[in-house]
Amino acid sequence: MGLSPVRSHKVPDTGPPSDDKGGPSGRPFSSRRAKAPKPASPTLFSPDPAGRFEIFLASVPGGEDILRQEALSLGFAHPRAVPGGVRFTGGWSHVWRANLASAVASRVLVRLAQFEAPDLKRLAHQLAAFPLSEVRSPLGPVRVEAQCAKSKIFHSGAAAQRLIEALDQHGVEAVEGGEPQSPDEVPVPRLMLRLDHDRATLSLDTTGTPLHRRGLKRDVGRAPMRETLASHFLHQAAWQPEEALLDPFCGSGTFLLEAAGRATGKLAGRGRRFAFEGLQSFAPDSFEEVAKATAERLAPQKTPALALWGSDLDPTTIAAAKANAARAALADQLHFEVRGISDVAPPPGLAAGLILTNPPYGERLGDPQALRHLYATFGKVLRERFGGWRVGVITSDERLAAATRLPFAAPFAPIPHGGMRIRLWMTESLA
Repeated sequence: MGLSPVRSHKVPDTGPPSDDKGGPSGRPFSSRRAKAPKPASPTLFSPDPAGRFEIFLASVPGGEDILRQEALSLGFAHPRAVPGGVRFTGGWSHVWRANLASAVASRVLVRLAQFEAPDLKRLAHQLAAFPLSEVRSPLGPVRVEAQCAKSKIFHSGAAAQRLIEALDQHGVEAVEGGEPQSPDEVPVPRLMLRLDHDRATLSLDTTGTPLHRRGLKRDVGRAPMRETLASHFLHQAAWQPEEALLDPFCGSGTFLLEAAGRATGKLAGRGRRFAFEGLQSFAPDSFEEVAKATAERLAPQKTPALALWGSDLDPTTIAAAKANAARAALADQLHFEVRGISDVAPPPGLAAGLILTNPPYGERLGDPQALRHLYATFGKVLRERFGGWRVGVITSDERLAAATRLPFAAPFAPIPHGGMRIRLWMTESLA
């Protein structure tokens, strides 16, 4: 399927994939090789019979270990956490599976080339040697983006122009940047060129619209939590489907929707389209086979009786959460109700579980004094009514967490979100 991805000799072979079937023709891209380049040229990846190449799953900073755990659970062999994400060796079925099934990754990249590029002339020469004709799309001009960091080439526009010119030499029309697209649409392919310390990395974005855009949650409240972050925190809180889950500040229902999707084995990307569908060499029938096999892989042998409850003071917000659950085909698994924090109580018949919530905080929503009072009330309600329950609170403000007077352990590492750094504060079961 398209280009033969390349790598530097410094990129380690992380071992064979677990069950890759390759691309539509059993190989990652076309298996033909370019003529042996001079030493300065990029080193073409030599696909083995299984059609392996380097795949990079991008995460939020600080989310790499959780993403690695998820990659293992999805059957990817030897995933390695690195700054900014997780990398492993695989083929096109792995690229497709990662886009469809990862609930934590923000996007999936195929690493095409890595080479030294100390100046624009060398960059242009290296790019022209690469078989770029195979990124052609029937949807329109290929999108190109470039970033420069701590390199002699410091102008990203100049770097992007060299990539556009190299594409033109191979008969591929390209433009820099491009308008964001809906997850309902198949985006044109995007090539991403990054220069860091005079070393260039060329990647193909196989995702398009970031993966937190599931294409299912159309109704959102104020300052919503991204779906990928919600899944990250569910993993961090060690939630399992057998445990009751309650979100008393549920908003549009993100935590509960992600939990229900995981418990029922639904593919996180089932409601959206992907950038790899815009490649001219994309084979829909092969993709459908992989999608079916991935769904069967994730389907639980027996779905546990789920206890997933959400509440919020705003009736409009609860109506939106119910609409989102119906759109995601999860309405039967979730319970939503209008209820203020002072009225929150354990759902009927539930003596223990996990409270995981993302209350208003600081710059996000509300006045500081009113927020401290809200957190104090929240903590008092939990201490008085929720003995036996674990509590997880996500906030950017240590003072708000302290206002609850809950017995939190040391918080997890902060995660960037919306210009702030948020973290999860967890308790053991309350007395």
